Parts: sequence; structure tokens; C-alpha cells
Amino acid sequence: MKRLAAALALSILSLVAFSGCGSRRQPEQPTERTTIRVAWWGSEARHERTIRALQLFAREHPAVDIEYEYAAWNDYWTRLTTQAAGNDLPDVMQQDYQYMTEWVGRGLIVPLDGEAAAGVLDLSDTAESSLAGGRVDGKLYGVSLGVNSLCMMLDADAFEKAGLPLPADGWTWADFERTSLSLTRTLGIPAVSGNIVHDHVWRSMYLGKGLWAYAQDGKSLGYPQADDALFADHLAMARRLVAAGAMIPYSEIVALRSKGVEDDRIVTAKSAVTFLWSNQVVAVWTAAGIESRRFELRALPRIGATAGSSNYMKPAQFFSVTRDAGSTRDAAGLVDWFTNSIDANTLLMAERGVPIAGKVRDALKPQLAVPQQRVFEYLDRIQKDVAPIPPPDPVGNTDLINNVFIPRVVDPVMFGVIAPLEGMKLLRQEAGRILGG
Repeated sequence: MKRLAAALALSILSLVAFSGCGSRRQPEQPTERTTIRVAWWGSEARHERTIRALQLFAREHPAVDIEYEYAAWNDYWTRLTTQAAGNDLPDVMQQDYQYMTEWVGRGLIVPLDGEAAAGVLDLSDTAESSLAGGRVDGKLYGVSLGVNSLCMMLDADAFEKAGLPLPADGWTWADFERTSLSLTRTLGIPAVSGNIVHDHVWRSMYLGKGLWAYAQDGKSLGYPQADDALFADHLAMARRLVAAGAMIPYSEIVALRSKGVEDDRIVTAKSAVTFLWSNQVVAVWTAAGIESRRFELRALPRIGATAGSSNYMKPAQFFSVTRDAGSTRDAAGLVDWFTNSIDANTLLMAERGVPIAGKVRDALKPQLAVPQQRVFEYLDRIQKDVAPIPPPDPVGNTDLINNVFIPRVVDPVMFGVIAPLEGMKLLRQEAGRILGG
């Protein structure tokens, strides 16, 4: 399948369906022919696995036609925002934790508690802790497709070639800088290809101080003005790495925003460290070569040797049912199938994260390839001391990130137009205006 890193593709599954044997009781099927539209973002590997799963669903549900659409992250949200304005959202959309509150507040997705109570959506094999991230004001608006956490993906062969030990999960950003510089001096390539000045890093760094990017009421930043220096110093460190050739040019990081994770330099062994979500590891490792490459996963560096973890366990993504769904019940039935079908999850193979249904996890473990094994091991290892999951980002977060944090703070700082602390002061000023109303 040709690459669709930046463009959104639309296809329709009009299959000559036949009855299939599922691994669990099937929900009541529609008696009249119906169409369910599904949308998601992700990598090539996710597209291929999800399409295969949807083809299986269509065979098992002869009265259902499936339409699907998918894209890279930025293009996905642009498209879905346009569809929302035109009252033309898909029935089922992949949703992200940081946008959940905003989409609920705008009335774009609907609660699924009624479908769960009716048995259309079976959550009996799922821990409440795995459902909590999908609740807003006590109502369930999203069903997690897996759990996930930020990580650093390290090229173990590159570290061995450089004669450097792999860091421990408790490493610091100071350790990160020293390690990156050492790798570059020895290997002659930029050590770092991941976007370490991403807004996810900004948020997570404050977890190490027991804080969060946003205040509880969502109307301001959640850390005092004195702590603006924390991320300002981090931006300064990133500029040092770029200047030393230990991190790829920032213009390349900007270009990667509209591409898939398979375009990361670590795939072709032209870097040694990248930053990503754990549910993206499989796609990167697959693109690099499962048999030929060795990678290890480490937690985000901490802000100091005595600081707390900057990681938290996040629902990887959710499936949510939109207000434009033709049938909430039918759409919820599809979400149920993705949650509980062993056959479906055998095709998906935890690409979005570790499945939330216990029987599905148990069924997958013997089938895991090395990349999935490393992800499962990583999450098991770090969950002992991760920070509590923070609240969803407030309404206004998208505006702040897309119109201030990226174009007016991080980009100008990284290109040397403004000083790091000047950028953080601007972020605080604009956050007060946007979030405070």
C-alpha cells in the first residue's frame, strides 16, 4: 500500500460478506443494511492492521457496510474539524485524551453509558482504571483502545558501537544531553531525531515537580511563574544539541510534523535516539526491520536526580461515537468488537497500546513478536512509579498549542529568533488570555 503519511485517504468496504465464527458472543446485529464510518490517525502499520480488522468485521456482520478514512495526526484533526463544522463527522472516530474535554464541551461526541448498560458495549472484563480516562463529568465518552506512555527509543546497536552503556529508566535530562553528545562524537551522526521540544514533553516535565501544565480549573497554567525557567532551560539544551550536531536540524523536525513515524531517521540508522509514544514503537521497529535491528525503550528523562517520574499511563487512543452517527447503538457495537474480539486484536496486535480487556491480553501474550514484547515489558516496568494520570487538557488547549506554543514560542526559540525565557513568558501571557476567557 502506498504511503499516506500526509494525505487522508477514503475507502469503502463493499464486501460480499459471509458469516464468520467469532471468539465471543456477537452483539445483536442490524436487521436492515447500515453503514458505519470509521476514522483514525496513525502510521502505515496502523492503517494496514485496522483495515484488515474492519474487513473481518464486515464479514462477521453481513448487514453492515464499513467506510473508513485515515490520515497522519495533523491532517486528521484538520479534516475532523472541517467535518464537525459541516455536521458530517464519521460515526466512530479515534479520539485523544488531550482533546476529550474539548470535544465533549462542544457536544461533538456522545456518552456511551446507555449502550454499556444495555450490553451492546461489554466492559465487564475491563478494569475501571482503564475506563477512567474516557470519562468526563462521570459519563463515558471514549473507550480506550489500549494503554500507553511516552518513551525514548534507543538503537541498542548504536550504543554498543559507541561503547556506551544503555541508560537506566531513572536517567535525567542532563544525562540525556551528555549521552547524546557522546554518541555524536563517536558515531558521527546526529544522536537525536525525536522532537524533544514537543508540547507533550513540556507537559510531562512538570509532572516531575508534582505539577501539571494546566491548573485544575483549566483557566491558567498549572505551575508558578518561577517555573517558566524549567522548560526555558530545556529549550536552551535542545538548541545546544542542534548547534553541536547532536540533534537533527530543527527544520527537519518541523517537516516531520506532517509525516509518519516511519520517516524518523532512526529507521535507517541515521540517528540513535528518538522520542515517541510506546504505541508507536511497533510501527517504527517494523519499518526499521524486526529481524535486523535491536532497540530498547527507556522512560522520559527526569528533570533531576531526585525528581519524580515524568511518565504517566495514558489511554493510547479512544474510540468515540460522534453526535452525527446514524445509529449510536450500531456504532457502539463496533467499539465493543474492537474491545473484546480476540480475532480482531490478533490482527491489530496491540499496535495502539496494550488492550484493556483481560481475556484479550491473555490471548495475545503468546503471539507477541519482539517489538510488542518490549512494549509490554516497558509498561510493566515503569508503571510502578509513574505519576498519576493528569486531567484532560482544558477547552482552549488546541488554540494555545497550535497558535501560540508551536508557532510563537517553540519555533522562534529553536530558530534563534527569541530567547527561551522570552518565549515562556509569552506562553504564560497568552495562556491567561485564551484559557481565562
